[in-house]
Amino acid sequence: MAERKKNGQFVQGHTHIGPSPEVRQARLKLKALINELLIDSFEDFKGAMNGLVKSSPKAYCQIYVDLMAYSLPKISTIAFGADDDTGENPATVLLKEIGSYKKKQ
Repeated sequence: MAERKKNGQFVQGHTHIGPSPEVRQARLKLKALINELLIDSFEDFKGAMNGLVKSSPKAYCQIYVDLMAYSLPKISTIAFGADDDTGENPATVLLKEIGSYKKKQ
């Protein structure tokens, strides 16, 4: 864990971890362009993909799912709500249970 000041800022000389501002901007532009394509050209997209549906339904589905990933939020960013007693996310609890079940087998 990186050292921080009392006010939460990183100490002087901290190495930035993560994408550069230019990369973040490029990713946001790409996401916006693909999202616009999905929303504005949805009917045109369906028409153009009809041939692919008939010849290769698997490829059609894969292309559509790959593009939707740019439009839909990641599961980790969705708040499912906390359990009443533990305050834990129910999705996280379920994943822990599945993981421990597989280890027992």
